[in-house]
Amino acid sequence: MAIENGFKKTESKLVYYLKGYLQQEISNRILELKYPSRPADEINVKVQSSKGSASPQEKSVTNLLIDHDLAILKRRQLTISNFLHNLSDVEYEILSQYYLKRKSWRDVAQAVNYSERHTRRIRNELIAELTSLLAWEN
Repeated sequence: MAIENGFKKTESKLVYYLKGYLQQEISNRILELKYPSRPADEINVKVQSSKGSASPQEKSVTNLLIDHDLAILKRRQLTISNFLHNLSDVEYEILSQYYLKRKSWRDVAQAVNYSERHTRRIRNELIAELTSLLAWEN
């Protein structure tokens, strides 16, 4: 059950990346850090700054550098990007046809001139490989 659960999680992360949602989440996180929402009780509060305190720009840059969530998202993006970059054309086509174009296994197999069984085996091996590459998240 744990292996199947890991498989499904990896599939979800791959689809999230392929559809551009991961990049959008990273962009949104960067905007949140640059322009944090202020609680209602802080809106009209004046703060006296001292010469030793950081400017808002410095704080923004510091937040970007140390934000843990953003670091995880960027590392995931880089891991998946490198994984996809190292695939053969056929391997990428299998993943693209099945996950992006939502083709049936019969159609995917036909597109790459393999049997359905072999096509699924390749997908399973690729997802297992990506799961091991993303193991640092768990």
